[in-house]
Amino acid sequence: MNMLSIMGTVEGEEVMARVGEVAHDLQQAAQQAARPEWGWSEMLWTSLFCICLVFFVLILLVGVMKAFGYVFVKTPKSQSSAEPVATQGQIHEEEVAAIMTALKLFKGELHDRESEVLTIMSIKRAYSPWNSKIHGLTQLPDRK
Repeated sequence: MNMLSIMGTVEGEEVMARVGEVAHDLQQAAQQAARPEWGWSEMLWTSLFCICLVFFVLILLVGVMKAFGYVFVKTPKSQSSAEPVATQGQIHEEEVAAIMTALKLFKGELHDRESEVLTIMSIKRAYSPWNSKIHGLTQLPDRK
């Protein structure tokens, strides 16, 4: 059975017209939600907010970098005295120099002695027009 035959012809047409109106209203609302129409004031406020947000993030980033620099470069107060104090796991400069000297002597004995004379030989290159500057210069015409 048909819906129109149950409700009657007049009532069925009114219901169908109302359903069409509601569907049309829903379609318009969906189109307006998908495409908001902004005026100049909304666009200017949005761009001002975005610019301020970018500068705020840049300032925050500079602050974070300065904080990291302060944390990693900060020296302990005990090392500000004239004589450095060796803490656990650190060695003095004299010990480092002695170790490096011993390593240099040990590594020096592993290789053959070389003459340690440097020879500088000049190599004459053949003429090549690729690097010649005379081809890039304009020659003056002969005056008579």
